[in-house]
Amino acid sequence: MRIQLSNDTLLRGLQLAPLVMPGDSFTVHTTPPRAGRFIYYTHMHSEQLFEGMYGPLIVLEPGQKFDPETDRILVRSDGMANPLDDAPILINGTAKPDTMKMRAGTKYKLRLINITAMDPDMVVSFLFNGKSVKWRAVAKDRADLPAQQVEMRSAIQAITVGETRDFEFAPAEAGNYFFEVRSGGELFVTLVVKVVK
Repeated sequence: MRIQLSNDTLLRGLQLAPLVMPGDSFTVHTTPPRAGRFIYYTHMHSEQLFEGMYGPLIVLEPGQKFDPETDRILVRSDGMANPLDDAPILINGTAKPDTMKMRAGTKYKLRLINITAMDPDMVVSFLFNGKSVKWRAVAKDRADLPAQQVEMRSAIQAITVGETRDFEFAPAEAGNYFFEVRSGGELFVTLVVKVVK
């Protein structure tokens, strides 16, 4: 899908982007207000959102480069057309994500995005040998944190609907780590992170 609609058009009155029929497209031209983590998604939940019409938009400062080896995006979403039926939660579009690989001693940026529609109480945990690891909080909701809020903390984090958070993580030991998504204590999905030397 290609989207084109100028900022001027979006700002005129209360106009909305047009509905896109199957096989059609429109284009949006926009300039983000700043670098940060943004999300695109539809508000047509059962027709489009639950079918996968969403994604991350990572905007970098001039001169910065996105490195897929160390920049890891983890998008949580609803897994079925009816989330009220205890639908599974997905990570990057799947309930059974492939094992993610990392190297011990390398610093990674984990960009967490919650695009679920109905469950505000989700908690993610990043575990090694059954205990939460430590990661550094560096950004929240499209903006870097002020220096006094950048801190190492236990890797257990509530992330509500529409929220984004970035953490830096450098695994110290090789082995299998587990990135878990829970709600109300119930485990919904696990991503295995295999760390090698």
